[in-house]
Amino acid sequence: MELGVEKDKSVTDFLGRLELAADLTMVQFVDYWDADLCAIGVKRENRLVYISTFNLEYKYYYELELLDENEVDKYTVLQRGDDVAENVLISVVKEFLNI
Repeated sequence: MELGVEKDKSVTDFLGRLELAADLTMVQFVDYWDADLCAIGVKRENRLVYISTFNLEYKYYYELELLDENEVDKYTVLQRGDDVAENVLISVVKEFLNI
């Protein structure tokens, strides 16, 4: 997996464990938050999982987003989770992105 900017170790470590738990060939990693080293997106088609590790020790914040295909900055948040355990987040990512 190739990330444009060097992300915080908490993010890269999580992505490595996600890669072991799911088939990531159908997704892309997006970084719409260059300045936030603790945030990353996992995207498949018009579905995006925003993941943040900021100020969380082995817990995660996430948003499940439905992107508007016509407007880059327009999206709908379908669900949020805060202080979520890693195994729960991996399950959420797999189910939402169908991977």
